[in-house]
Amino acid sequence: MGGVEIVTHYMAKELSILGHEVHIVTSEEITERDEDFSDDMFSDNKFYVHRLHLPFMTVISHNSILKSMLFIFTAFMEVRKIRPDIIHAQNFMPSIPAYLSKIFFNIPYAICVHTEKFNLTGWGIVLPLFLKKYWPSLPYIKHSDMIFALTDNARLEVQKYLNKNSITVPNGVDLDLFKSDQLESVAQSDIPKIACISRLEKGKGIECALHAMRLIVKRYPNSKLIIIGDGLIRQELENLTNSLGIKKNVEFIGEVPNYDIPKYLASVNIYLLTSFREGFSMSLLEAMAFGLPVISTPVGIAQYILNGCNNGYLVPIRDPHAICEAVVKITENPEIKVMFSKNSAEKAKEYSWSKIIKQYEKGYYKIIYRDSGDIW
Repeated sequence: MGGVEIVTHYMAKELSILGHEVHIVTSEEITERDEDFSDDMFSDNKFYVHRLHLPFMTVISHNSILKSMLFIFTAFMEVRKIRPDIIHAQNFMPSIPAYLSKIFFNIPYAICVHTEKFNLTGWGIVLPLFLKKYWPSLPYIKHSDMIFALTDNARLEVQKYLNKNSITVPNGVDLDLFKSDQLESVAQSDIPKIACISRLEKGKGIECALHAMRLIVKRYPNSKLIIIGDGLIRQELENLTNSLGIKKNVEFIGEVPNYDIPKYLASVNIYLLTSFREGFSMSLLEAMAFGLPVISTPVGIAQYILNGCNNGYLVPIRDPHAICEAVVKITENPEIKVMFSKNSAEKAKEYSWSKIIKQYEKGYYKIIYRDSGDIW
């Protein structure tokens, strides 16, 4: 289950707790990794998952235009049956069936942008880069009732490139699952034990973590780096690990269910984010909630959190030496380590899902009761 799916789960859960009837419409099939987010885990009958079974999936590619068209049609037909008061579209593709539902059934909709720098990459067939100057005129953008952005940077991009005002609402974190019970063990450790949680793909900077680890091992021979996640370049990264001579210090865990993440975070004392570009890193919030000092590149929300709450070090992109220096500073200065750890745990409390969901709820009410002066 990816980041957007996890976010959707928690949003639905919290909205259901607040008394709303919530329907998730998705084309994703449930897998063994998703058993902690099973469709029947709520007993209050206000949380429903509608899994779309797209035809011809055995003969079309995963990212094909045909699959997108099938999703748009089947999602629209499912919404036709549900007839909700409002639609929340996670990213741009679901905004098309949401737009059609507004045209035919007068159902308002909001879009949540889960990425930054979409102006550099576009968004598939929905926001093609070569039609960039026409993005504000695309009907599913133009007629959206509200756009949510996860960060202020994304909000400014929406305003500049989509010509739409938006509201910043960050992701949240499950404070029941990710608890800061490890503060004492983090403070006492004098050997760097580092965690990276990331898809293994270009642009995530995991190779920089490996090069940094080669430097760290020279100073701390028993140091450890665990890498949680999987992806297309895993074998390439494992080969690099071997060539750098740090195989015994690095462990590739692979992809694990979200509920298993805490046991791995409990085994480390530093969290490392090496991405070249990032929107809102959920793994960063989860590590903070666990009370871990953070080392991160200045991407997405990380630069604002680290600058604002003093819970770690920002390092330049593609700079293994800076990562190594930050690890040494944290490891050899117990007072700094304790301060970073406490600040991480305290800051994470601001992002509890029970608080974040009320910001979304407020936005929904503003849309539904747009003519009323009592809301917002």
